[in-house]
Amino acid sequence: MTLRFQYWQFRHQSEPRIFFSVMRDIWSGTQADKQLMALELAESRACGALLASAMLRVHPDADPKQIASSAFLIWQLGEATMRLAISLNRTEGDAIVDAFKRITLRELLLPQSPRRRAAGRQ
Repeated sequence: MTLRFQYWQFRHQSEPRIFFSVMRDIWSGTQADKQLMALELAESRACGALLASAMLRVHPDADPKQIASSAFLIWQLGEATMRLAISLNRTEGDAIVDAFKRITLRELLLPQSPRRRAAGRQ
């Protein structure tokens, strides 16, 4: 979640479901329009590339292609996780977001380096 979104959520605690409903409707509209969907995909690819760049700085021996794929998928799954979470009740939504954080942190902290893949095959 961005800081801007967290701030908005803090300021509008009494109306979060209205906001989430509107955001879900906007997202549904972008998925129905091929041009908007292409824009969203391009933005997601750009953000995934930024994440991959940061991951490669931390893990310079990792396979760049694998890192790029993982980063793009992490970004896409993050967006999907937030859409799912706002469709659920607060407790279940929070649990889904926490699960995403755990799964993502594993990949961010320990991506499959060439040495780790080779060790896993033995």
